[in-house]
Parts: sequence; C-alpha cells; structure tokens
Amino acid sequence: MFFDFELIYQNLNFRKMKKKWLTGENVFKRLSASEIASLEDAEKIEYKDAETQHLEDRLKAIEGKENASKEEVESIIKELSDLKTQQINQLQANVKTLGEALANTKSKDGVKKSNLLVALEKLEGGLASLPKGDSGAIEIKADITHSTLTHGGQLDQYAGFGADVPKKTLKIYSLFRKIPMTTEYYTFLQQKNNVIRDAKNVAKCVKGLTTTTKEELEVVRTTYEKIKDLADICNDFLNDYAFVEGRYRILLEDSVAFRVDRQLLRGSGVAGTEMKSISSVSSEFSAINVDCPLNASIDNANLADLWLGMATQIDVLGQLGGYNADTVICNKRDFFVEIESKKDLEGRYLDPRMSKVGNEYYIGSLRVIASVDCAPNTCYVFDSTKGSILERSGILLSRSEENGTNFADDFTTLKAVWRGQFLVEGNNANAFMKCSDVNLALGAIEKP
Repeated sequence: MFFDFELIYQNLNFRKMKKKWLTGENVFKRLSASEIASLEDAEKIEYKDAETQHLEDRLKAIEGKENASKEEVESIIKELSDLKTQQINQLQANVKTLGEALANTKSKDGVKKSNLLVALEKLEGGLASLPKGDSGAIEIKADITHSTLTHGGQLDQYAGFGADVPKKTLKIYSLFRKIPMTTEYYTFLQQKNNVIRDAKNVAKCVKGLTTTTKEELEVVRTTYEKIKDLADICNDFLNDYAFVEGRYRILLEDSVAFRVDRQLLRGSGVAGTEMKSISSVSSEFSAINVDCPLNASIDNANLADLWLGMATQIDVLGQLGGYNADTVICNKRDFFVEIESKKDLEGRYLDPRMSKVGNEYYIGSLRVIASVDCAPNTCYVFDSTKGSILERSGILLSRSEENGTNFADDFTTLKAVWRGQFLVEGNNANAFMKCSDVNLALGAIEKP
C-alpha cells in the first residue's frame, strides 16, 4: 500500500488558493452546476460547507426580523435539508469507495482484508439511518415551520408555575395558644364542682367557728390524636425535576394542617377517631337558660343580637369574671346576608355595632371569624383564652424508600404527621357555646 503524497499536498494547499465561490469582498456566491463540476473533490466538500454556512446565516438574520416572511423561512429550511441530504449521500459514497480500496489491499502474507470491507459496509448502513443533518440545531430547524412554531413551545417565554388552586387559611388553629407535649400524656389537677366557700361573720374574741369551706381536686389525663397523610412518588420523577419533592411536601403539609383546623372546630372528640373540638366541648344555646334567660325578650332580633346574647350567657355562667367571650365563628354567607348587608326600609345599614379593624370584623367586642368549615345556620361563641392546643410536635415531614415494594419499584414515600389535641379544661367548658339552628334561636329570642 502506498500514499500519493503529491495529491495530499495539493489537497492541503488548495485552501491557500483563492476560493471560486467568494467574491473580492469574501462574500459567498452560488456557483453554477458546471462550475461545481469543475471543482476538485476537496473543493466540492468545502463549497458545500460554505453554502451550508451561508444558508444558516441567512436563516438567523431572517428569524431576527419581526416581519419575517413565512415563505422565505420555509424555503431556506428546505434548501438546508436538501443540502444536508446531499452531504450525507456523498459521505456514504466516499466511505464505500475507501472501504473497497482498503479491502482490496493485501497484507504481507497476501490475504485480502475482506473483514474490513464487511465492517465498512455496516458503517454505511448505519450512516443511512442517520437523520439528514449533522447537528441537532440543523435538524430542529428542518422540523420547525411557521405553523408549528407557536405550538411546540421552543420559543415560549417560560414563567414557571401559575396560580395554585385557592386554599384556606388556618383560622381556627391560630386562635389558641400552643402547649408542647413532652410525653404521650398530658396530666393536670383541677377542682371538682363541689367547691364550698363558707365564710361567716363572727363576734369579737369568740372561739369555735364552724365552717364547711372545702375543695376537692381531681387528676385529669389526656392524650393526643394522630393525623397523617402520605404519597408514593416515582424516583425518576423526583430525580428528574427538582421542584417535585418540594411541591409534594407542601401538598402533604397542607392536607394535614387543613384536617387539624377542621377538627378543631367540628371534631367528634371520640378517642382514636377525631380530636376534641370547639363543637364537642360547647354547650348548646338555650333561650330559656335558667342562669340567663333570653326567650321572647329582644325586639326585631337579628344574628348580631343572638351572638351578643350567647356572649352574655357565657359571661353570666362565668360569674361575670371567669369568662370573657371574645370570638364568634360563623358561616361567611350568613354574616354577609344577615349583618354586613342588612338595611332598613330607607336603605340604611342597620347595625352600628359592627366595626372593622384591619381585616377583622367585630360585633361589639366579639371578633368575627368566617370559616369555610362552619355550616350555614350555625355559629359558635367562646372565650378563646380558655382553649389550648396540645402539640407533641408540629407537622413532621419524612421520606423513605423502605415501604412495601418501594425500593424494588423505585418509589419514595413522603409522609406528614401531626400529633396533638384540643384542650379545654372541664371547669372552662361553659366558656364555649354553640347554636346548631340559628333560625330557630332567633325565633326563640324574638319579642312577640
């Protein structure tokens, strides 16, 4: 085997010569078919490269214009695609020619290297399956037309995530102080109901006073309820997209927090099922309460009258010192229809007792909390200082692949857990009152 060094020298040095496809200002110009045919093989390759670069430069210039012609863009893209196809075909032909030449070359022992020919033929087949373009950029340009440009998203301005589905705020949870639980049970002492205070007047210097004053204490023991949620997520999804785990953590945390907030208002208080709640500890409003009867006593009774009447009963049950009702929880529509928008026949708003401080409404001294968890035609009035939230911990988030077949299936389990309880000490139960039928209660307190 020998090499034609003279030919190689010529092929290398033709680059130093004046290119026939460049003008005097080194600007590309198209050659005719006969001019292309007269070029050396190496020059033809270089000409095709220059033509490709010229078309790409034209395409970039046009795409940068606001009034770019659709037809012109598509025409250049087609030319580029055809040119790339020609270059691939020429490459295949060159490889085949070279392969045949090498395969016919004999080694020192005179045996043909036919196995090289086989390998090159395989290479030729592989080249035939290549996309008609030598780079991703050219291939993409060949695929995109004006009609698909606005649908594929390649040129979109990406703004990240849009707005999530609206979610509530934790209005009930924020009303009460938090007490950390350091063990499974929370225990305290409280007076039993039969407290006797029997102070008496006595004469001076007289012995032998007899009194029945006494108190009895009892031990109260309570424990927490456990609320949790979890989600299995594909590890590929987690690893491919950095935002996935963070969004799932927020989703699970919200899920648990919203359930806690809802049960603080309406939980059944059945151990092992649901938390104790405002509803479960509250007494039912009664217009004929013997300590503070309100039946048939209010002219033109409205919802504000009912709330303030409930607060009055609470104050009386607390001996006008033990409790101070400061909060009412209601349905938002009830508040708007029955109080906020209520007018007289002259179109004047009825209730001067309503005020607004910041984003909070007040009826008298009662802070109004509208909750999505409060059913229509119901309400709750209470002294918020008499309730507490026992928390073993806040919401704990954890992850693990060791859950069933998760490890083998490439899944991760994310889990959110909260342990806690709503606490109203027994002697403060009368600081909470609910009305399960507002319309019925309004009829009961209305003066005939």
